[in-house]
Amino acid sequence: MMIHDDPWFALWMTFRLFIHWLADLVLHASEHIPILIVLSMLGYIGFECFRAFIRQRRRLADDHYRDLSS
Repeated sequence: MMIHDDPWFALWMTFRLFIHWLADLVLHASEHIPILIVLSMLGYIGFECFRAFIRQRRRLADDHYRDLSS
């Protein structure tokens, strides 16, 4: 197995893999519907977790600065 330290090579191979997957998705869309549903659900859950994390950090920062000012 060949190991490349070049980040452009990694980006190029990732792009080629994505294009290959996208072409397969277009040609055989009905086979990929379950995985697309699962990925969209995981993406939504991840987005909501990230949004809650940001909201909590803002609330903690506001409480911290409120304590400092009083």
